[in-house]
Amino acid sequence: MVWIPGGKFRMGGPTEEVCQKVLQAADPRKPCCSLLQAGFTDAQPAHEVEVDGFWMDETEVTNAQFRKFIEATHYVTVAERKPRREDFPGAAEELLVPGSVCFEAPEHAVSLNDFSAWWRYVPGACWKHPGGPNSDLTGRDDFPVVHIAYEDAEAYAKWAGKRLPTEAEWERAARGGKEGETYPWGNEFRPGGKWMANTWQGKFPNTDTGEDGCKGIAPVRRYPANPYGLLICPEMFGSGVPTGIVPTRTQWMRSADA
Repeated sequence: MVWIPGGKFRMGGPTEEVCQKVLQAADPRKPCCSLLQAGFTDAQPAHEVEVDGFWMDETEVTNAQFRKFIEATHYVTVAERKPRREDFPGAAEELLVPGSVCFEAPEHAVSLNDFSAWWRYVPGACWKHPGGPNSDLTGRDDFPVVHIAYEDAEAYAKWAGKRLPTEAEWERAARGGKEGETYPWGNEFRPGGKWMANTWQGKFPNTDTGEDGCKGIAPVRRYPANPYGLLICPEMFGSGVPTGIVPTRTQWMRSADA
């Protein structure tokens, strides 16, 4: 685990100025995130908050770590349970089967305002079958565990003797002390030509060219740590979409007695 220093910081989405700076640097021929274009209105207004120092896991929870939890407790994740009809009123009975949402690149250009164009519900998809029932975790022990619901993360954290971070703690850790800058490592996307995180190259959501060394989701420790020592993943700061269900932010755990 690494220590995240306490203190005051401005919590919330990037300012309109930062959004415009990123938009101006973007390739106008490529699709652009609608949230960025709108100025991340769902994360406004930015406001000052203060948190105490705390410990946080250096990386996301891996498949190997989560497997130990399952073997010790025989826990069944939400994705492995049959959905309850009361949670999905009106759904056809044949759709009420265990599964999860997976990323599927469309074969043609689509509007970025409709996420259903690249996400689909896959029966049988779960943490040990990340791409569906015909997939497994062979060679993926050091990849982030996926298809994890909030209550799954809570159960894992309790078993591990930790707890989940608050939203403010999460954002404090994700920023790495770089308040007001475009990325957790500064204002340059590729300082010195170096890839700093697993981000999307190519035309989203159709083609990920993998110029950063990874097509789709990446193993932990693949890219440099942020200034606090956390190994950066795109889900921390919203700068990319891995192929496969996006690991929830709740997968990073804080010490229960910190």
